[in-house]
Amino acid sequence: MALGLLFARFVLGMGMAAHGVQKAFGWFGGTGLKGTAGYFEWLGYRPGLIFAVLAGITEISSATLILTGFLGPVGPAMVMVVMLVVAGIFVKNGFFAQHKGYELSAMYMAAALALGFSGYGAYSLDSLLGLTHYYTPAVTWAIMGGGTVVGLINASLRRPEAPATDAKRTAPSGGGGQPAK
Repeated sequence: MALGLLFARFVLGMGMAAHGVQKAFGWFGGTGLKGTAGYFEWLGYRPGLIFAVLAGITEISSATLILTGFLGPVGPAMVMVVMLVVAGIFVKNGFFAQHKGYELSAMYMAAALALGFSGYGAYSLDSLLGLTHYYTPAVTWAIMGGGTVVGLINASLRRPEAPATDAKRTAPSGGGGQPAK
């Protein structure tokens, strides 16, 4: 069980870290803060720079907590915050990622929920520091529920523009999900 949780933490944590550094620093083919800010503006999240910074910080922080196995459900709750917003953007496209759907977001959320409610396992800082007894079911529900509420509130802040009359208007390149045409 402990090895399985460690593997799940590694996969989820590295995925979140990669997305975070793409946004924040432009690593791994990302667009960095400037490109992500432009993409977020295009999606209807204004001011784009603030949303880009917050998304990058949340993704990198959640990855750090999950990879180290520290602070119980806090890292998974942060994943919920980000992925609920992403799912909300792509839900109109259906489930499958090949059609720019919310499939990947749903998988990240499922992994976050599983880790949030199961705990990080024996190979974690929480276990090493003796913190696991603090994450009672009530505490875990409160933290995971809080992350879900914050994610839904954040998703509600989206204000897309009215459909453009200019047929040449396209998404900025990069930023995730909508390549330039």
